[in-house]
Parts: sequence; C-alpha cells; structure tokens
Amino acid sequence: MTSGSYCFRLWVGLNVRRLFVIYFVPLTSTLGIADLKRVYEFTFGGAGKLGYECNFEEAHIDGKKLASIWLTVKTEEDLLSSPQDKLFWAQDIAMMTESFLRTAHRHRIDLTLKSIAPGPL
Repeated sequence: MTSGSYCFRLWVGLNVRRLFVIYFVPLTSTLGIADLKRVYEFTFGGAGKLGYECNFEEAHIDGKKLASIWLTVKTEEDLLSSPQDKLFWAQDIAMMTESFLRTAHRHRIDLTLKSIAPGPL
C-alpha cells in the first residue's frame, strides 16, 4: 500500500470461511519479534476478542530480515453471499490496519519495504 511517499506491505486473503491479514515489518538490530509482540499487544489483543489468531514469524528476503505478522479468523459460512458480513470484516480489517499504522508511528517503527516485495510468508 502506497500513500504519497509512504509505502508498507499488507496482504489480505479470503479462503471461503477464513480471512488472512498479514502485516510485514522490517527487523533491525534493535527491533525483534519479542519487541513487536510487546508493541502490538493492545492492537492484536483487540483482534483476539473477535476470534483472530495472531502469529509472528521471522523471514529473510534478499538478505533482509523481516517479521510477518499473521492474523487469521474464521468467518460465517455465508460470508461470500452476505453483504453485511463482508462489510463488517472489511471495516474491521481497515480499523485494525489503522491501529497497526498508528502504533508503528507512536513507536517510531519504520514499515517501509520498498526494496522487497514479500508475498505471504
């Protein structure tokens, strides 16, 4: 996702009755997985109340370390045919992403991954 000069990576997928949201964060010598778990505890703790499961995984792409933060949630069986359910989940992902970005900003976490293009990791 790019806005002006700011670019960060996000992957959203749908598997009939399950949604995937994957955020990508560059890791540094001072920012590791344990730090991200602490920083995003509130953001993803709220997601857990709706049934999201959250996993943090380290990956290496083109010699660079990054974290992929996987959130998955089961949806209703009729998600594909229910405008109300689709609207709910779309709004929820948008609000969670806004919280993810605001949290990164507050903690001065640079999410820029212009030089690499990770898919779902």
